[in-house]
Amino acid sequence: MNNTRLFQLIILSILTVVAYGCDFIAAGSNLMAERYKFEVSKDSLMHRIRLFNASQNGELKDSIFNIDKNSPYFYRGYIYDNKNGERYLVLIPTPSESDTELLLISVISDEDQVTVVNREPENKEEIRTRKTVIKNFEDRILNNLNLKYDHLGNAMDKNY
Repeated sequence: MNNTRLFQLIILSILTVVAYGCDFIAAGSNLMAERYKFEVSKDSLMHRIRLFNASQNGELKDSIFNIDKNSPYFYRGYIYDNKNGERYLVLIPTPSESDTELLLISVISDEDQVTVVNREPENKEEIRTRKTVIKNFEDRILNNLNLKYDHLGNAMDKNY
């Protein structure tokens, strides 16, 4: 390969990254996760989630958020909906800012059936299921945290 062709490929690669953003190559970017922004600190949000979980099962068991060793950019934890037999896997980015983002990754039923939100739906049934999961998460969980939030969608600007 000659130097001119190599230079063209490098420039094209740089332009692609700039045009589409670093999210495509960022570690742990969770592009398809549904994102929610809260106007509180991450510590306040995690505390509110722990209180919500305690109201679900009377204890703080399994409601501690830890930095995942495989993804050190996020606190990982669950929000429980015992009435409906579900738990939602969520991530909260570790950077500290005045507003906090929460990412909905998946929902797990009591029967260990997992519905993944953090991937692109492959068909109409998966789109309907994703819409239901998002609506249930907002109605059953987020609206009961008594915190103002904005649904940001996902990083790929796909609306479900």
